[in-house]
Amino acid sequence: MAYEVPAMTLHFVLESLQESSGKNNEKLVIAAGLNRFLRNLPPESWEPVAEQAELTRLFTAVYKTLGESLARNFLRTWGQFTGEKLTQTPLMRDLRTAAQAVPPA
Repeated sequence: MAYEVPAMTLHFVLESLQESSGKNNEKLVIAAGLNRFLRNLPPESWEPVAEQAELTRLFTAVYKTLGESLARNFLRTWGQFTGEKLTQTPLMRDLRTAAQAVPPA
């Protein structure tokens, strides 16, 4: 089994799912085959922890279970959440610091 999905990506997806799917969260995570992350989210790291197929199954389960409107809400929540959280990562802080050191054109 080769993992391709970084832990950070899956962490943000699952955390967003918890916030937007309520009581359906556990059922959706199980349907995707991601049971190992039911109680403990993956760490916020770049290490691959899941297969692309698992993430695809999760998005499919969200759409089939919640319907188009709520699936769109989940995707919007995930996008906003991810954008906010990524700016807080050490990688992004380092990139900001490096960018500030570049002299103006």
